[in-house]
Amino acid sequence: CEAQLRAGTGRWATRYELLDRSGSVVERDLGGVVDAATVEFQSEQEIKGSLELEMRPHDLLGDTSLFQYRIKPYYRLEMPDGGWAEWPLGVYVWTRPARSLTGLLADEDEPSADWSATLGDLSHLLDLAGPSPDGFKVEKNEPLTSGIRRALQAGGFTNTAGVVESDEVAGEPLFWALRTPRKRRRRIHAARRAERDARKIQQAVSAGFATQAASDAAQRRVRRAQKRAKFKYEVEYGATTWLSIIGDLTEALGYHQLFFDATGVARVIPTVNYKNGVSAGVTFGTTDRGVTAEPVDVDYDLSEFANIVYTQTQNKLAIQVVGTADANVLVPGHPLSQARLGKYVQHVETVDKAPSKAALEKTATWLLYRKLSFYEQIDLSTLPWPVHEGFETVGLVHSGDSEYATTKFFLETGWSLDLVSGEMTHALRRVWIPGD
Repeated sequence: CEAQLRAGTGRWATRYELLDRSGSVVERDLGGVVDAATVEFQSEQEIKGSLELEMRPHDLLGDTSLFQYRIKPYYRLEMPDGGWAEWPLGVYVWTRPARSLTGLLADEDEPSADWSATLGDLSHLLDLAGPSPDGFKVEKNEPLTSGIRRALQAGGFTNTAGVVESDEVAGEPLFWALRTPRKRRRRIHAARRAERDARKIQQAVSAGFATQAASDAAQRRVRRAQKRAKFKYEVEYGATTWLSIIGDLTEALGYHQLFFDATGVARVIPTVNYKNGVSAGVTFGTTDRGVTAEPVDVDYDLSEFANIVYTQTQNKLAIQVVGTADANVLVPGHPLSQARLGKYVQHVETVDKAPSKAALEKTATWLLYRKLSFYEQIDLSTLPWPVHEGFETVGLVHSGDSEYATTKFFLETGWSLDLVSGEMTHALRRVWIPGD
């Protein structure tokens, strides 16, 4: 299949499955009403996958179909033996189309309607709903990936096989709530009563009606009540969604944000530590026909870069805990490191839910790699490559440039595949590894 994809000579086609909410196939191919379609993945958006459609009306996708259906596009390629291989390109939630209704024109027999829709992937459903007003909690010493799985299941996704395990656990209970829990409300009221009683006793001491020992005892009761009233969870109040809860937990792990793969399975995966070396999921280049004839545009954005990153959080005692990632240590010799640049350019990130200092270090490491990647940005067009997904590390080799004469590595931050023209575009940011 890879040789046929790289050859760029085989016939190709698309099809669009219509699924119901359970994932069962309702219609094998909507292609008869689809005029144009583009699939995109943007890693820095909250809902990362999208399907943009231009189509004609379909009977099942009417006024009452909101969130009832899913569309699953496929890229299909004819093999040398005459058979067809196909690759799914994600599962997208049907919402509502924008409609263009034309009147009866002189050269038409009847009025017509054109639909256009931009559909989000399945994370759209996690962004619609969240926990009950009583909240969602990850217990102390519970693995954070267990919390992610429970949040996915609560959001309606029973298949959590795409969540990669981590040994990171919650150092303190983590809590997301719409309102203050009832037990804490009672303890707050008790603390306020103890404070009022202590003030009255102190006034009585001043007037000579009570002893100082009684006042001291009242103050001890105040301190005990205040200690009990102090909320023992790291808490976030206000409306929240399952997607934002999972986002908090993946950030605390130093993982990539949640995305859904080509088959519609939720994926939560670790970020790559490039200090240990890296391999490319796919390499594009002039030597294997992986890059089209269009120019490869190389640019940079130094307004976003940093060469040292601090991540910070506060534990329940309000003591600040800090993680650090330094380019001098992680990427020695990087052109933007302090050793080469002559100064530190810092970035400070506050992590809402951090289970440990080790987790903060992981988050700082990934943020540093991201900040350094703005050193070099590339947009390029390729032949269709439907077999890779989100957060790929890709290689680039280009015989016309001395720097790229040997393979260089990039994090793919986004891609787009036009399912009519077959053109695929990629947004890449440079990964600088030891030895570059």
